[in-house]
Amino acid sequence: MKYAYFNPDDSQADRRARADGAAHAGPVHLLGAATGTLNFFKSIGGAFGAALFGTVLTAGLHGAAPSAAAFHRVFLLTVPFMVAALVLGLVMREKPLSREMVGIAEGKAEAPEY
Repeated sequence: MKYAYFNPDDSQADRRARADGAAHAGPVHLLGAATGTLNFFKSIGGAFGAALFGTVLTAGLHGAAPSAAAFHRVFLLTVPFMVAALVLGLVMREKPLSREMVGIAEGKAEAPEY
């Protein structure tokens, strides 16, 4: 059983494709839609996270005694999210790329235009 973060025999092509590994889990003809969906949710997650942590920081800085404790509180708030991301990354199974995608990633084949 291979896991995405602990694959000792991965190639350069696998490492490049891992950035959008979830997009490659679907059929090739839906690759564009999957990549767009992943990018959309990454953007939404980044905006939501920045707003959440910014709100906590602002509330701490505008309190009765603004101090460095507000920054400390924000960093402590990130710990559960980091732990959840680590756990999800460790249990995520690796789905090998199709032969077509490996050839494209290695530069041996051209990407088809759909």
